[in-house]
Amino acid sequence: MLWGARDAFVDVRYAQRQRETFPRAEVVILDDSGHWPMIDNPTTVERVVTGFLRRRLSGREVKHDVDPP
Repeated sequence: MLWGARDAFVDVRYAQRQRETFPRAEVVILDDSGHWPMIDNPTTVERVVTGFLRRRLSGREVKHDVDPP
């Protein structure tokens, strides 16, 4: 899950709730993004999503907390 730290519509504190509800989920908080991280930081979003897909397709375990590359 990608979350913009500057989201004016859905506060970043809900990212923690996602971690609690889905403990195996990857939650990435992008400091320089708002509600639309794929528009605010397309290069970072591409790296995060590509890394996630590579890990999932390779069968490696997904980490609980991930920092943007």
